[in-house]
Amino acid sequence: MDIEISYKGDSHHIEVENPYKMDAKAVSKEMEEFLNQHGLKKDEIKDLNIAELLPKMVRGVAGCEAGCPANAYSLVKSGVGSYKLKYIDGGILTAYTPVKDGTIEIKVFPGF
Repeated sequence: MDIEISYKGDSHHIEVENPYKMDAKAVSKEMEEFLNQHGLKKDEIKDLNIAELLPKMVRGVAGCEAGCPANAYSLVKSGVGSYKLKYIDGGILTAYTPVKDGTIEIKVFPGF
């Protein structure tokens, strides 16, 4: 499974070997470092709750090989915190949230 974070026209990719055993804190820390390098302050990044968002997104697409998981659709309907979510055919789940200088976009791609 691949996870991508984009901000200010730049992106960072993270490969997750086993989505069922993902270390959400380590992945979110890597994303937070990327955002910090692009000018977001630690307080602003902390409020994004990336470590809370990621496991929900991964559960929304893990197992998508057998067809669209109902969890992805319900997650899109309910959203997560300040994030708006979108499901794209092919099993891609995208989360968007506005920040002071633009929009952060996080995509989770299934590993098939």
